[in-house]
Amino acid sequence: MTYDLTAAEEGPNSDVAWFRKHADRNFRIRLASPGEFGVIISPIPSDAREYAIVQQLRPGHRRRFPAIMRGEPGTSERAVETLLALLLGHEPAHSASRKRAKKGRRHV
Repeated sequence: MTYDLTAAEEGPNSDVAWFRKHADRNFRIRLASPGEFGVIISPIPSDAREYAIVQQLRPGHRRRFPAIMRGEPGTSERAVETLLALLLGHEPAHSASRKRAKKGRRHV
């Protein structure tokens, strides 16, 4: 399922309602509100946009990360989780669990 990234939103205020409506999700990406992350030091390229990646740690507790990207990002739970992991320099959780599963298999 995909979500409309271009819909006018109220930035962080929209996250509460969004996660309430999508209770099965822990990650979302949306266009950042103007000034949401303070002043950007470098100019954003004309073909890029500023996004907010939001991780819900538990209901009512979220953290947000800025991301400047060209093109339209994927909006699925897995796509956003992967993007955040890569931005933070971590291995995506689904990739790490797959490696653990492979490591535990025995070849006879």
